[in-house]
Amino acid sequence: MGDAAGESSLALRYDADSRLLLVESFDEPHLPTSIIRQVVCHEDLIGMVIGCGGATIKRLESSTSCKIESRDIDGQPGFMTLSVIGDTQPAVDKCASLIEDIITSGRLTLKDSAVENTYSKEISLVVPGFVQAALLGPKGCVLRTIEQDSSTRIKLEKDCIADGIFDDQIIEEQYYGHLMTIKGADHVSLGLAFEYVAQVIVGKYPVHFAMQRFISRFKTDVYQGLSVEDSLPYRRLPLEWLDHCLQCSDALEKEKDKLKRSEIVTYICEVREKYFITADLLKWGRINRKAIHSLAGHMTEALREACRKREAAASSAPSKEARKIPVNDEAQLSDGASFSTASP
Repeated sequence: MGDAAGESSLALRYDADSRLLLVESFDEPHLPTSIIRQVVCHEDLIGMVIGCGGATIKRLESSTSCKIESRDIDGQPGFMTLSVIGDTQPAVDKCASLIEDIITSGRLTLKDSAVENTYSKEISLVVPGFVQAALLGPKGCVLRTIEQDSSTRIKLEKDCIADGIFDDQIIEEQYYGHLMTIKGADHVSLGLAFEYVAQVIVGKYPVHFAMQRFISRFKTDVYQGLSVEDSLPYRRLPLEWLDHCLQCSDALEKEKDKLKRSEIVTYICEVREKYFITADLLKWGRINRKAIHSLAGHMTEALREACRKREAAASSAPSKEARKIPVNDEAQLSDGASFSTASP
């Protein structure tokens, strides 16, 4: 029994001494109403909310005076509901907010991990300071276009390299520059990005075309939609020829016979003229010699494989006219040069 307001109740009690049935009134205790707020979490992230041995969820409950319960969501496999139960709205909101922060951070961690797995190969090089502006291009269009065409991710450090030293070698002051890190799925992608950077250094990169593609969100493809491997025959500054030219220069320094030195010099000049290998590019190539030599072999093999696939496709369809592609004469490198230097 209770009054209209529900604040007090009546009870019957039998008094043994007077043998009377007494009516007593008393106040009911206040029963607080729990506040519940739900947060949806994917099962891949629930471990971050719980923590090692439940440490994280215990800390959340202790710091907010709330209770956290979890259960699966019917009809949504892979998702769970975290119910935050507390006595006050601020406490419940605080606990739910902390859980949401953990979930958001977890999503970013998983995303970064997926990117790292996709771009598992990495290489570093030094970019001369005098080409930094040209490499970035208007609104960063050149760097973004290089990333697009080589399927890589490129990071250019803001600060110059410390003390002008890279790979244990001292760099001339005019070539002081910034450290660039290139990440890609394979060595061919890294090699293509490296070649585009080399084109910027020699002033052969199509900046205006890159700007147009950047503005159009890359709706126009340089290689007409070809894959990275199929685009190899179109390269303007093959990395393996730059490496070969550096090897010939090394052979020139060791050669003492004047006639052979003259032959090497003539050959180097022909290669440099054909592939736009300037003096600046050669000096820059020496700074990044390890990276160039490492990638050159991968690029050579990838080009040969691309040519084999093209020949196989042409032979399987003799009735159709084979597509003519201006291939660089990398095949000549396999025959070996007449100088005392290894071929790419």
